[in-house]
Amino acid sequence: MTMPRLLFALFLPLMLLAACGQVPQPFAKAPTGGGYVAPEAPPPPEDSVLVRVHPVTGTAVPMGRLLAQAVSDALNGRNLTATTQPGSDARFELRGHARINDDDPRLPYVALIDWTLTDRGGGPAGLVTQGVEGSRWHWDYGDPRMIRSVARGAAGPVGDLVARDMPPDSSPPPLIPRRAAEPVVAKGPPLVRVAPVTGAPGDGNGALTRA
Repeated sequence: MTMPRLLFALFLPLMLLAACGQVPQPFAKAPTGGGYVAPEAPPPPEDSVLVRVHPVTGTAVPMGRLLAQAVSDALNGRNLTATTQPGSDARFELRGHARINDDDPRLPYVALIDWTLTDRGGGPAGLVTQGVEGSRWHWDYGDPRMIRSVARGAAGPVGDLVARDMPPDSSPPPLIPRRAAEPVVAKGPPLVRVAPVTGAPGDGNGALTRA
């Protein structure tokens, strides 16, 4: 085989592979190297979202997102529709800011989280400060049990704030069935009025009336 034919035979597979484009790689890692790409859950309908939970600030970004998702799940468990999806037209916005408890060592908390609830227009709807129990190591490394505990502890007070600021129900009150009038029983013997008798012969008028 001549040299030109040998070179053509060597480069032919490479030319065919380049023409086919990129080979699908279903299990390829994300371009950033941060693990496999997981499909995101579809956001709930905008008209049904009650609370949008923002990532908690004052801590590591992954920790803040985990806390927000856990609180959102806890609120949904209390029948309060919540989401962490940006752009949701929620009725309330919940923001949390965490800080390490270095100011008052007498408190049995490793961290404090200030939860601020605002309405759709940005007006204040309530503020709750939550103490986080546990060690600094569990807080720094995002212990799952601590995150779940924080979510359960925040869902109750935040849910109460949401219920307090909800507009009153505008539906008409339920109809109360009317009871039939009961007969009134008079006390004492019955009273009967007898009109005077007229037209009787002799003393019959008086006798019949007295009878």
